[in-house]
Amino acid sequence: MKKVAIITLAFNKLEEATKPYLKSLYQFTDTDMFDLILVNNGSTDETQKFIEDFASDKSNIIIIENSENLGYSKGNNIGIKEIIDKNYEYIGFLIMIFCLLQIGWKIHWMRLILIKV
Repeated sequence: MKKVAIITLAFNKLEEATKPYLKSLYQFTDTDMFDLILVNNGSTDETQKFIEDFASDKSNIIIIENSENLGYSKGNNIGIKEIIDKNYEYIGFLIMIFCLLQIGWKIHWMRLILIKV
C-alpha cells in the first residue's frame, strides 16, 4: 500500500495548536497509512523541542527546521521538495490550528485534503 504524505507547518502556538494536533493525528490515524512532513517554520517558543521529543519514537515523521518563518506557501513548498521524488500516491496538507482529528476522520480525508501525485 502506498502511503500518503501529510505536510503540516508549525509556528509557535505549542499548547494551542501543535500538541493537540499531533496527539489527535497519532491517536486517530493508522501510522502505516501516512508519513508526516512537519515543517517548523521558525518557531521561537518550545515547539522545536517538543517536535523532536514527540518524533523520537515515531518512524514516520520527517522534521524540517526553518530558521525563520517563511510563510505558508514557502513552508509548504519546502515540504513538497522533501518528498517529491518519493513514492507517495497522494500529498495532503493539514493546517494544525484548524485540525483536531477524531475517530473516523480518515474516511473523509480523500475528499478534503489530498492531491493525487
